[in-house]
Amino acid sequence: MVGIIRGAHGVRGELRVAPDTDNPERFVTGRVLEVEGVGQRTIRSVRGTKGDVILGLDGIDDRDAAEMLRGRELRVPIDEARRETPGHLWADLVGMDVVTERGESLGLLSEVLRPGGNDVFVVRTEGGSELLLPAIDSVVLEIDIVERRMVVRPQESA
Repeated sequence: MVGIIRGAHGVRGELRVAPDTDNPERFVTGRVLEVEGVGQRTIRSVRGTKGDVILGLDGIDDRDAAEMLRGRELRVPIDEARRETPGHLWADLVGMDVVTERGESLGLLSEVLRPGGNDVFVVRTEGGSELLLPAIDSVVLEIDIVERRMVVRPQESA
């Protein structure tokens, strides 16, 4: 996911988008995005600021059509995102085993929260509770994509 449509902007079908990506190249004229429930659309225009992007998409030509898309997600194909992003994607981490540096199992990574500032990993423990870990170097010591394992040092141990 690269953004969420917040609503219509103006009368020509432009969309106010809350970006959810660190890659500004996700929103450039000519790029194809997947609009949740609608399908692929090509970006015909881009303006606004980093935190409040205004997009014009092919096939969305009036305010009513734009307003119908409020709340829908904008996506790029996962393979494309992997090619364009150095390192790993948060989506690749969901479902990983999370263990301490001593090898003790904490549970499975179930979600990544992006509240601003630092991202937060949500770990679902075997008992069904949630453990929240900030995605910072002093806590996340190792991520092994192949083994599907994350080694962490919870803050109370740091």
